[in-house]
Amino acid sequence: MQPFGKIKVKLGEYLNQHGITRNSLADSIGVKFQTIDHYCKPDVEIYRLDMVLFAKICCSLQCEISDLLEYIPLENK
Repeated sequence: MQPFGKIKVKLGEYLNQHGITRNSLADSIGVKFQTIDHYCKPDVEIYRLDMVLFAKICCSLQCEISDLLEYIPLENK
């Protein structure tokens, strides 16, 4: 983990909780399945977020960005 914590992408969790498929989200915002799938995989390190894409996702899902992203602070040991 970076010395300042990290951002966790919770898109996959959100879709599962709301019964929405990755395909249907991709179709609704006009992107490839692979693009959505990349942000849904918990084991993938993501270094840059496409903010326009996340704006489209929030609009389509009628959710807040905080539903999809979470800041995880650095643990002090």
